[in-house]
Amino acid sequence: TALGAALVAVTSAHAEPSPGVVEVRNETGAIVAQPTGADAIAAAVASVATARSDDTRPWSVVVGAGTYGDAVVNEPNVTVRAAAAAVVVISGTGGTDHTSGGCVDVTRGGVVLESLACTNPAGRGIEVRPPGGEGGIVLRRLAVTSPGAAGIFVSSGAGIVIEENTVTGAAATADGIHLQGIAGTGPYRVQGGLMRGNGGDGIDVAG
Repeated sequence: TALGAALVAVTSAHAEPSPGVVEVRNETGAIVAQPTGADAIAAAVASVATARSDDTRPWSVVVGAGTYGDAVVNEPNVTVRAAAAAVVVISGTGGTDHTSGGCVDVTRGGVVLESLACTNPAGRGIEVRPPGGEGGIVLRRLAVTSPGAAGIFVSSGAGIVIEENTVTGAAATADGIHLQGIAGTGPYRVQGGLMRGNGGDGIDVAG
């Protein structure tokens, strides 16, 4: 029946993606794109830029289990998260080096990163550097292992919540979490999580 078909469509739109698939969902949860491959996260963010007409609408990138290359989240009001119960690892560059050796760079406000693992990046694991007036950034349940520089590096933005993250094994002199020159309205909050075996400080607020 028409009702049955509608229910199937709704269920399909909200099911979690399969391994190796990254779904782009609009503000209603409808799937807009489904890139695959090593650069799928970067491709998903790029598709937000081309498909969304109003960047105040909160879209999401839901990542199926697997290992992917790095990405820059340069669109505001976007959540990038692992699919439910999925292990998502960002390691290396995929086909293109988007971050100069990192895992994820966040360059706009209203971005949420959740339940992602960043493994062995040559540089900073997660770098946050939005325009000074943009805040509302949340980093939640990220695991950064053996970064070549700071695990989480924040250098601008009006506010950020860093919640239940783990950074281990950062290189010599590198901090687990480094916040530098932050001067916005806030909040700037680090809550919960684990910093262990990093070459510099566990958490460093500089400038």
